[in-house]
Amino acid sequence: RDRAWRAMLINAFFRWESAATIALTVLLAFFLPKPFPGWQWWFWLIGGALAEAAVIYSSLSDPEFRSRVVKDMLRQEFNPVEIHDDTYRGYLEQAIEYRERIEEAIARRRRGVMQDHFLETARQVDDWIRNIYEIARRLDQFSGDDLIRRDADAVPERIDELREQIDRERNPRVRAQLEDMLHAKEVQLANLEQLEGGVQRAELQLEHTLTAMGTIYSQLLLVNTKDVDSSRVRRLREDMADEVRDLQDVLDSMDEVYETTSIV
Repeated sequence: RDRAWRAMLINAFFRWESAATIALTVLLAFFLPKPFPGWQWWFWLIGGALAEAAVIYSSLSDPEFRSRVVKDMLRQEFNPVEIHDDTYRGYLEQAIEYRERIEEAIARRRRGVMQDHFLETARQVDDWIRNIYEIARRLDQFSGDDLIRRDADAVPERIDELREQIDRERNPRVRAQLEDMLHAKEVQLANLEQLEGGVQRAELQLEHTLTAMGTIYSQLLLVNTKDVDSSRVRRLREDMADEVRDLQDVLDSMDEVYETTSIV
């Protein structure tokens, strides 16, 4: 929230209206310091400061301006371009679009308890986007990992070969070495299968979260002021908290399995 306000202040200050106000103030103070008796050059500075404050206030009060700034900030922090896979990049872009629509819907509401409630909801959605971004990055990393894909194809074949060699081998020492190798390959295969299962779980969780974001957006448009303290709103907040925990759980699980697989 603090980052968003800083971003909005900076963008308001650098709008063309703001730049024109500052430039006009400087020009008037320099070239027309005393347009009539009793006028002081620094009066222009006071007038310019008041005009600049009005420009900034009007910017911060404009829902469309606020929405655009938050959208740009989200796209800078969670840049979809960093995701190379089209599917996973699409998940992130859709999540950011939902967040933009939620922000716009909140901005259209009148100030009060209801808007404050949904501002808190939007902050929880930001946690979703952060986790969606991290999960999409890890899925993208997995899909682009040629070594993991080659191992997924090669390890099962190598296990079959080792089992055949063990059946044929009569030298006890060589047989023991082959059995050790087989065990290591079986552990590697189990990790690869666990990683694949984690990827499938992460993909399903992303789809589930996007569906939940769409539900929140529709509920935001439907909920009335009288529903602020209703069970519907409380349930929505609880569901959002559960979704954040599920996303974080998937993220932690992917990290753990991927690191284990990489070590093996």
